[in-house]
Amino acid sequence: MSRPLPLWVWWSLSQLAGLTLAVGLFLSSGILNRELRESTWRSLRTQAEITALYLEEVGPRADLSSLLERGREHTFSAYRVVDGRGVVVASSGGELGADLSQDAAVAAALRGEVGKGSVPRERAHRYPQPGTPSRWASERLRVAVPLDSGGAVVVVRTPKEQVQLLLEEAPGLLAVLLAALAASLILTSWISRRLTRSLRHVAAWASRVADGSTAVADVPEGRPSHVAEVRQLDGSLRSMAAELDARMGMERELAGHVAHEFRTPLSTLLGTLELLQGPLPEDRRQRFLGNAVSEIHRLNGLLSDLLALARVGADSARGTVELRGLAHEVVGDRPVVVRGGPLEVRGDDASLRLALDNLVGNAVRHGAPPFAIELQAHHDGAVVQVLDAGPGVPEADRGRVFERFFTTNRSEGSGLGLALVARVAAQHGGRARVIQGGFELSLPRSPSS
Repeated sequence: MSRPLPLWVWWSLSQLAGLTLAVGLFLSSGILNRELRESTWRSLRTQAEITALYLEEVGPRADLSSLLERGREHTFSAYRVVDGRGVVVASSGGELGADLSQDAAVAAALRGEVGKGSVPRERAHRYPQPGTPSRWASERLRVAVPLDSGGAVVVVRTPKEQVQLLLEEAPGLLAVLLAALAASLILTSWISRRLTRSLRHVAAWASRVADGSTAVADVPEGRPSHVAEVRQLDGSLRSMAAELDARMGMERELAGHVAHEFRTPLSTLLGTLELLQGPLPEDRRQRFLGNAVSEIHRLNGLLSDLLALARVGADSARGTVELRGLAHEVVGDRPVVVRGGPLEVRGDDASLRLALDNLVGNAVRHGAPPFAIELQAHHDGAVVQVLDAGPGVPEADRGRVFERFFTTNRSEGSGLGLALVARVAAQHGGRARVIQGGFELSLPRSPSS
């Protein structure tokens, strides 16, 4: 059996291997080449648009080609101006009278759009030439911008390739890599000594979790680490054990609810299909088919609501959300009045939109006009109330309306809409509750409001 190596050796070797692999994968992926192409296209478009603006200002000039030649000396880009037929009327490198109307980029510009494309070229050098304005790429990129007076400006340039760029930056990159490697060897040697003892304790925790123990009490206590990150990991593992335990309980509960909710429509569908296999009068057949379609729509709605509930908070982008504008967008053409001034909160626009839409839809379906959304600013948050003149939620049901799958009318919903509202509120640090005449959603205020 080979002798085990110290942690710092393995750590250093893994960092070196990881760095080498990452660089190799990065170069082989062509990401840098694509970025260089995109950068060249952006630069060409800027040059073309500036040239077009200048030409619109000065109008036709006899020395236009010489002007374009001076532009080429400064930007290393070739410039051409074509008329409305696609014929070159001015150029930084000859080609006067050439017909470019068949070029896709030029054709797009003549239609009033910004066109871009590429044309193949032979490499001027066998190997890339670092430190020179020459390019090693096997294509030229072109951008065509329309002129308001007719025609277009065409700008062409060869992009750099990653090999040429890396050769130009090689001395600096090599120095940085060597310095990073030396620093890594020194640091890993010291850190590994501090981590070894604590990592054994962390490994014991991981083994218990791998064996299926998620209870916090089953996570063994150990001597606190002197390394802040390991101590943080210690706390994170304890939190993870508690979170796993809670989530497993929620998943078991949700699985039971889902099985129960799907069993009834599936049983109805199965019975209906079995009846449809036999001879039936046409009116009964049509009634059974209608029942089957209704159950399928119910299942589809239930699946959509479950998916929406699962997605709440996933990959959300938190930002400042203006609630009055959001309320108007949600209301659309529904007979709901929005009252209150501009009000900002910190949150996820998509989740808040979904929650507010569920509240408005619930009011319109089950309440009575007039319908309104009230926006109120509090010192510690914002409050959104969705109100109607209906009888409201019965007193006996108020404690359960935000539970998943709770509904008093299975034919009109899955019982997940208000559960979704409660989940959105909780994930934003707020809450949802039943009030007299409707529902209330309280949310923390945006720091800027």
